[in-house]
Amino acid sequence: MLGTHRFVTKKSVVVLAALILLAGLIIRVSRSSSSPLAAGAVALKIGGMAPNGALTTVGGKILTLHAFRGKPTMLWFLVAGCASCVSSVPAVAKRLKSFAADGMRIVSVDLYGDLPQNGVGRGEFTDFMTAVAKNTTSDPAWTWGLASKGLSYVFDPQGIPDLYYLIGPHGHIRYHNAVPLSTMPQLLAAAGSLHHAST
Repeated sequence: MLGTHRFVTKKSVVVLAALILLAGLIIRVSRSSSSPLAAGAVALKIGGMAPNGALTTVGGKILTLHAFRGKPTMLWFLVAGCASCVSSVPAVAKRLKSFAADGMRIVSVDLYGDLPQNGVGRGEFTDFMTAVAKNTTSDPAWTWGLASKGLSYVFDPQGIPDLYYLIGPHGHIRYHNAVPLSTMPQLLAAAGSLHHAST
């Protein structure tokens, strides 16, 4: 009887430990499926004003989204190393002259939480952009940086990489989509329409 009692006790401990681990896993999955601000995030609408937010360029300069007003802007959220981002960046780089001809300014930012918000993170993002965008990284039409918490959570509360917005010169959201590699025809058409509307 004593041996059986010990066996049941050990078995109960194992089952209890497994339940605790399972509960922890469920909590972690639940937390990872939505960002801390996702529930309270304001839904952005086409035609609505783009909220302001900050980013730190790879050179260490802090800019706000409003600093890009006056020209059409593509705000693009990336994650260093994500498969679609690695494919989409060269696709945009290949058509950079077309975007520049439409007056488009491309602002590519690493999603908040992906890399450290310091020199190390900026260095890692620089390595990423150099590897995938090659010699277009120094083009004045393209800005690279790390998104602040506020910028990421307002525009991309679910933390979806390769998501982008086209913002008009007066700050209105004009187009929204994801994965430029797959949506390039729509992106180019929207950029062209935005350029003609602003001239």
